[in-house]
Amino acid sequence: ETCQTIYMRRYRYMLWTRRPRELALQIAFFRSILTTLDAMHARGVIHGDLTPGNICYDSSSRLVLIDFANCHFSDDDKDSKMDIACAEGYSPPEEYASPAMDIWAFGCIVVFTVFGMPLRYWKRAAVIDPLIDSLTQRALELDPARRATAAELLAMLPSLH
Repeated sequence: ETCQTIYMRRYRYMLWTRRPRELALQIAFFRSILTTLDAMHARGVIHGDLTPGNICYDSSSRLVLIDFANCHFSDDDKDSKMDIACAEGYSPPEEYASPAMDIWAFGCIVVFTVFGMPLRYWKRAAVIDPLIDSLTQRALELDPARRATAAELLAMLPSLH
């Protein structure tokens, strides 16, 4: 299936009207993103522009990441500056491509999903749930070498059956 043949609903627009408010739905959403990132990173692919606008669902409600125009491969030179610009509000503090940049963007998406605001307006004191606090702390670690991987964040999520 290609993006042209899949019925897509962009998550960004769903957030304004139907943002998942129950923790169980948020966890399922986060699990879908992290599972996708974990598989990509295992294959050396870095999305490079992960935002709510690049998260879609197909007609079977499966999560699909789109817009790989800024993707990098982990064998690229990590010390070189990024020649692309990440979306405002989702770019990490470091200036090179690595899987950690996708994790930073994931942390920003967690904040946006749970609190309905971009990271720059969010106050950590606003965290209500310990799981959300842990996810954001590990995903938004300033040092990319200490930032959690997608697999580590997935392991933090409780299984929902």
